[in-house]
Amino acid sequence: MQGPFDVSLLMKKQDYDFLRAHIVLHAISSFEPDLLQRCAGPLLKGMSACIEGPPGLRSAVSSSPDFWTILHALHSVPTAAAQVFQIFEDLAQSPNAGVTADNYEQFMSLANAFATAGSVGATEEQKRDRELRKGKQAKAAKAKQLDEVERGKKALAAVYKLTVRVPDFIQQSHFEATEAWNAFWSPIFRVLTNQCLNPCREIRHQAFNSLQRSLLSKDLASPDHKEWTKIFEEVLFPLIQRLLKPEVWQQDPVGMSETRVQAATLLCKVFLSYLVLLSEWDGMLELWCRILNICDRLMNSGQGDNLVSVYNRYILELLLLLTIQ
Repeated sequence: MQGPFDVSLLMKKQDYDFLRAHIVLHAISSFEPDLLQRCAGPLLKGMSACIEGPPGLRSAVSSSPDFWTILHALHSVPTAAAQVFQIFEDLAQSPNAGVTADNYEQFMSLANAFATAGSVGATEEQKRDRELRKGKQAKAAKAKQLDEVERGKKALAAVYKLTVRVPDFIQQSHFEATEAWNAFWSPIFRVLTNQCLNPCREIRHQAFNSLQRSLLSKDLASPDHKEWTKIFEEVLFPLIQRLLKPEVWQQDPVGMSETRVQAATLLCKVFLSYLVLLSEWDGMLELWCRILNICDRLMNSGQGDNLVSVYNRYILELLLLLTIQ
């Protein structure tokens, strides 16, 4: 195979109408895995040139499912990961024809894959835990971050950045309210909640921060419809149920205790934030009972005093708000 095969053909699309990006990309995505990996350097260089090229070419390339198939196939290859991530970042930062309604799901899936790969950072974190328990002095200079962890954190930042574009995506799609939620909010929350379980604390912490900011976004809740109430049934409750699983705890026994408290805090904070809107919802009482039940399960899972203080604080805030109303 000679040179950047995709550049020599895809770039010619600007001059010759009979060339179609999806045909070229489909041919490349059909390569055997071993061949695809051997050709990764020039292929990704060419794909990157297309993404940086004219908006029409960028749109044609980034809307092709085969384009994303290639990126997924190569994102975990050590010699190709940096190039794949650069393409990912270029798309995330592109103001025009970067991330669109057509490639939204694929973009989120690749972001999740990069964040998941950052779980390798848990090894270094837990090594430091063992050293501290043995009484060894912590190093003054922080160890250099693993590339996978940095890419994972940047991928989550790119996901959160898209929350401001969700209202535009919804408006342009003309979807019915439930379909719009499923198409544009659900993928964001799937990625963030998945990474709230990441064994690497750095990624987990960033995921929780992004999740909280997303859940409290002024663009999320609307009094005109109640689709946003899915944040409890489809986001927060499943997240906490997964956090209560022993196998998740074992991924990071030292850090998961704090994560469980963080999840309970987030649940109570979101509930209080939307209390006024929820008061007009028929499911309000059932929701409150479920929150009490989940807090009880968390307090009996070993979090004890930490969770009791969180629970008591938000109960007091709730009583105060109900009194004021």
